[in-house]
Amino acid sequence: MKIYTITGCSSSGKNTVLDNLLIKNKKLIPIISVTSRPKRCGETEKDYKFVTYDEAKNMLNNNEFIENRIYTVINEDGQEEQWIYGITKDSIDLNSDNTYIVIVDYKGREEFRNYLKKNNKGNSMITLYLEVDYKTRIIRYLNRDNMTDNKVLECLRRFQDDNKNVLPAKEDSDYVISNMGSIDNAVNRILDIIEN
Repeated sequence: MKIYTITGCSSSGKNTVLDNLLIKNKKLIPIISVTSRPKRCGETEKDYKFVTYDEAKNMLNNNEFIENRIYTVINEDGQEEQWIYGITKDSIDLNSDNTYIVIVDYKGREEFRNYLKKNNKGNSMITLYLEVDYKTRIIRYLNRDNMTDNKVLECLRRFQDDNKNVLPAKEDSDYVISNMGSIDNAVNRILDIIEN
């Protein structure tokens, strides 16, 4: 079993890169995170397993997650609410020959690493970090549909959170992949890593 983790700041193109990798390498199995946040326009169950906050809280209380995060965010109405994200233990088969790929933040990646070590699979994880400069990320984020003032505030919260929970991942990643130009360059670089 191999697990490739993709880590990157908000608007670094993680989902776009992942979608392209899955098109080009049919052997990759995506690990889909659970989330209690509302679906964005165009999202489907291939992006996340969408559950209610109460369902996610029950999963958390029942120790079903390998890793998880609880974020306090500003919703569409300008109110604070909590969103739970996590990867469930039943999303991977530790005894398989599968090649998995997953998007996680730095803390989630370390929790995932610890889970694998506890299950004698410590050498099965390869970490990838998508690098994109601040300006490009801000432009990408602000060009999303229906950008309201509250969504801009959420953008600012995410970027501050990235400084704490994502940027440290770059320093100890197995590979740092630039996603500044063509998405194909980043995807092909990752495919080279996976396939060699």
